[in-house]
Amino acid sequence: TTVLFNKPRHFTTTRSDERGRRTIYDILPAEFSTLFHVGRLDRESEGLLLLTNDGDLAQRLTHPSHRIEKEYEVELDKPFDPAHAAKLLRGFHIEGGKARFESLRQTGPSRIRVVLKQGIKRQIRLMLYDRGYEVERLRRTRIGRINDHKLPPGAWRHLTKKELDQLSEKPAAE
Repeated sequence: TTVLFNKPRHFTTTRSDERGRRTIYDILPAEFSTLFHVGRLDRESEGLLLLTNDGDLAQRLTHPSHRIEKEYEVELDKPFDPAHAAKLLRGFHIEGGKARFESLRQTGPSRIRVVLKQGIKRQIRLMLYDRGYEVERLRRTRIGRINDHKLPPGAWRHLTKKELDQLSEKPAAE
């Protein structure tokens, strides 16, 4: 079983929270309580998250060697300075290791879209903070080739066979 879930803000990506905060499993049907989340989104982030009981699929999607793209929409506290793009693309060390954006595209004065192929804890927030920005909103919009702009926050759906096949494909050689 593999489902696509649109995580709303203010829910933790964990089965239970020691502080009693609401978790994604409080929203999902009880039958999904045995599924594990593939990767995480922090409490303040929102967007697409996969849950599965397929360990091989989870490993393929999370191990850095598979370089699965994840795309995010980011709203900043002030206008983005394009001069910062080169350093964000080149990468630098943050807590957790060397981090970089695979791609970055400005979509508005204070909005950018970024693609990651690695997953360091709070990577986008820490990298942008290093450049002088606070992230006001962070939303994952794509995992590999999977996106669903019509799936409302808090909603879920089973992946189609075609989507599962796409997640299983080897990435193109770089």
